[in-house]
Amino acid sequence: MSAISIDYDMQGRVIEVEQGAGADLRRTTLDRDTDGFVDELVAYLGMVARTYEFSHDGVGRIVSALLPDASTLGLGWDEEGRLVSVTPPGQSAHTMSYDPVGRLDEYDPPDAFMGTDETTYEYDDDHRLVQVTRPDTETIDIEYSVSTGRVDEVSTSEGAVITPTYDASGRIENLAGPYAAAGTELDFTYNGSVLTSEEWSGDTAGVVAWGLDSAGRISSQSINAGSTVSVSYDDDDLVTAVGAATLARSATTGQIETVSVGDIEQTLTYDGFGDVDGSEYIYDGIDSLFTYELERDHLGRITEQTETVDGGTPVAWTYQYDDRGRLSYVTRDAAYASYTYDDNGNRLSVTTAGGTTYATYDEQDRIEEYGNWDFVHGPAGEIIEKAYNVSDVRQYEYDALGNLLAVTLPDSTKISYDYDARGRVVARYIDNVFDKGWLWQDQLNPVAEVDDTGVITARYVYASRGHVPDYVITGGETYRLITDYRGSVRAVVDDEGNLVQTIEYGPWGEVITEWNSGYESSFGFAGGLWDPDVKLVRFGARLYDPLIGRWMMKDPILFDGGQANLYFYVDGDPVNRIDPEGLSWYGDAWTWFDQSGVPDFIVGWGDTVSFGLGAAIRKNFTNLDDVVNYDANYAYGLLAGLATQACIAGPSVAAGEELVIGVRLRIAPWGNRSSNWAPHPTGRYPHYHWRSKRLPNGQGKPGGGLGRHRPWDLHPDDVSFWDRFF
Repeated sequence: MSAISIDYDMQGRVIEVEQGAGADLRRTTLDRDTDGFVDELVAYLGMVARTYEFSHDGVGRIVSALLPDASTLGLGWDEEGRLVSVTPPGQSAHTMSYDPVGRLDEYDPPDAFMGTDETTYEYDDDHRLVQVTRPDTETIDIEYSVSTGRVDEVSTSEGAVITPTYDASGRIENLAGPYAAAGTELDFTYNGSVLTSEEWSGDTAGVVAWGLDSAGRISSQSINAGSTVSVSYDDDDLVTAVGAATLARSATTGQIETVSVGDIEQTLTYDGFGDVDGSEYIYDGIDSLFTYELERDHLGRITEQTETVDGGTPVAWTYQYDDRGRLSYVTRDAAYASYTYDDNGNRLSVTTAGGTTYATYDEQDRIEEYGNWDFVHGPAGEIIEKAYNVSDVRQYEYDALGNLLAVTLPDSTKISYDYDARGRVVARYIDNVFDKGWLWQDQLNPVAEVDDTGVITARYVYASRGHVPDYVITGGETYRLITDYRGSVRAVVDDEGNLVQTIEYGPWGEVITEWNSGYESSFGFAGGLWDPDVKLVRFGARLYDPLIGRWMMKDPILFDGGQANLYFYVDGDPVNRIDPEGLSWYGDAWTWFDQSGVPDFIVGWGDTVSFGLGAAIRKNFTNLDDVVNYDANYAYGLLAGLATQACIAGPSVAAGEELVIGVRLRIAPWGNRSSNWAPHPTGRYPHYHWRSKRLPNGQGKPGGGLGRHRPWDLHPDDVSFWDRFF
């Protein structure tokens, strides 16, 4: 691993970070104004500088950011330090207003719709959120127990109802809803505060359970009292085996070097910055199934990629990026594509050898046209119709919670979905006939597919990566999922080394070629759930359309996702970034999901109350009394997004300081200078601290005690996983 050099000024503030040397040097510098505020951040791409300039008001709040392409992001603040406007580059302002005690009561995007655009929020006398009114006039209502203050019911004006029941200790033991017709309910069991089983009933039925070892770690996972996989660890608490998958790690860095499932072994190599630079899947030590090699620039972005499937002809890709870091030019052997964007990242054109396709957008960044495709949005911003011509129309239906309920295809076939109370899709229907169901091991990852009787038809096992399985068991056979560096499923191989499916994607996830011998993986681009009938990819909270490289709806956490464009996928860089949550992007799938070698289901138990109902409702479920605060948190999302783009890439960037914003927030976009900043070494990684009114250990400094170091990093006195996030 290349050494990191950090320089400080006379006041002990970071002014330069370097990693590597010579032609491989990665360098970022910070300059400050006379008041000590950062007014310039420069990331060097070789001899070329990417410069971000910041202007502040009299108390140090950023009011504008000049981006490397000379476009400007504006932020407005009121006298109380609350964010009241965000002006994306080239667009009109999004505005927020607050009630007299500082609670967000309205979000208003730029005018682009003949009707109401605002989302409004109402609270009770105890400052708890009780109603959200959407632009389409649909409402979400929250009722609380008079005696306990806990949420009694969440309902929508269209008829969805979610009802929690609690045990004597205040833990949620049952969640019913949201739709009575499907009869979906969830039952939970615990060992103390640790979730040990989750059971579904209704059209989709089944139970997922976890066993614990003497150290409190997950030791096994079972489905329907069978289909059990065991989990093993090394002396550093890093996972070494999950079921049939075994992991070998570097003795010095802990990074995964090989992953073996049966006779198929994957090897991984890394560059001096800790980034993956190559991988190969081999059957029986001889037959090469899939290889890829990567070259990166000074910002850690992939510029060249060579891949080979089943020992065939290598395919060479190259990538170029514009001044804002967006993908601008791609070649695949002799073929090419170039992309242009407006100031706020909307993709204006795609040019290939076959010609140029143009797109148009409205003031809220909603797509109107893409080539011959026309799009219609609902008042809340979701795409409700997509038409190629009058005979090729697709219609989409949503509920007030943001769930896609149904898609009507051009031939009038209707694909519909049911969800559990945590917002996870649990059933798919074709013309109202049950097609398949899913059981989940956490908020993001399905662990099994089941039929209408609850029989497991596919069992997924996650080991080396937290957003895509390593293998699947179906029909009594084990199939290895062959994935690229993003987690995109590129091939499926049976236990005898035979390819049963191959897939190739364009840079935005569009399927270039697909072949199968009867088996089709449910996982696709970047590890998302692929629906081949509706041609959308499901990533956590949202659905993604590879055709247009955009989300089907706005980011539900708005600007807290780190982008000024609420529809743009991973801020325009689908080559280097992923967004498995559908909320905010991560820069490196291997780095993020294996920083401690723990797959998501190992740590998902810590999130005992993440019920997928939006941040405001989740806060009430965990009894945090700051319900909605879109002030400094909005600004953090935007500025952290900028900082991440500008910083040196690689998993070992451990420089920086915590910046105080108001009385509630501290951010460390580059991590802390030392792992000794706190008892938790995760302080080395980018994180923030967000303070609620209920502080552990009586900590009083801004953001005291509640830091987003990593999802599985819990202080012993935190009540739950969400205490670390909100």
